[in-house]
Amino acid sequence: LDTPFPQIKSDAMNSFMIQAGKKLSKLKKDLQSEPVIVEKVLTPLVEQIDKFRTYLPLISRLRHPGIKTKHWEQISEVVGFEIIPSMELTLQGFLDLHLERWNDKITEIASVAAQEYNIESSLDQMDMELQTQKFITSEFRDTGQYILSQVDEIISLIDDQLMTTQTLLTSPYVVPVKKRATEKLAFLRHCHDTLDSWVECQRGWLYLQPIFTGTSIQQKLHAEARDWQKVDRMWSASMKLTHSHPDFVNVMHRDHLYEDLVDSNRLLDQITKGLNAYLE
Repeated sequence: LDTPFPQIKSDAMNSFMIQAGKKLSKLKKDLQSEPVIVEKVLTPLVEQIDKFRTYLPLISRLRHPGIKTKHWEQISEVVGFEIIPSMELTLQGFLDLHLERWNDKITEIASVAAQEYNIESSLDQMDMELQTQKFITSEFRDTGQYILSQVDEIISLIDDQLMTTQTLLTSPYVVPVKKRATEKLAFLRHCHDTLDSWVECQRGWLYLQPIFTGTSIQQKLHAEARDWQKVDRMWSASMKLTHSHPDFVNVMHRDHLYEDLVDSNRLLDQITKGLNAYLE
């Protein structure tokens, strides 16, 4: 009861209550032959604990990590006096406020706070997942050039996070973090489009690389050879940088990466068409 309210651990209190209930039930049986102890000690203790148990739901709600300053301000408006959960406010001091009188309205505020916290926690969790992702690269046929490998896992993660973020944005409790969630969605869409273009570019590069480096065909297709050299330079520079600095989030924030990949895919398409026409 002397513990400052901000340091109260409601889970530990709930756990203690459950254990106390079990011990008291056992003691009632064990002390049947000692009616005086039951009357003078056990019964008052049971009553004391049962009375305290009624406060636990409210304490648990207001010690939820989602309860922030704005929620305490809302509660203060409801009860008509200021409540600041400072280190000076003990648990006993909190109980003396008798906030149970406004239980329904406080529960409503606490429920909203918990929902808002869940959304914020989901965004935090997704951010952490992305921070740990790294691109895996491998050398292509002793050429000194790198390609992406095992990229499916990252693509799957981005798709999952896109769906989760879109769902979060439909929640009525998203308001406090709506700007963050909207920016998150835009970033994930950028990642999705970049990865799609990257996989497409790698597919085209892998198909054309042996043709334009291992044969004399580029002597006959001057325009296509020129375009190929441009794509190859971009691919080589981009993949070396990705190999040296594979952190996913950093790579996705690189300037002009998406635009370079889109431009390269356009050139690869032209090269392939020119090559096919020549072969026919």
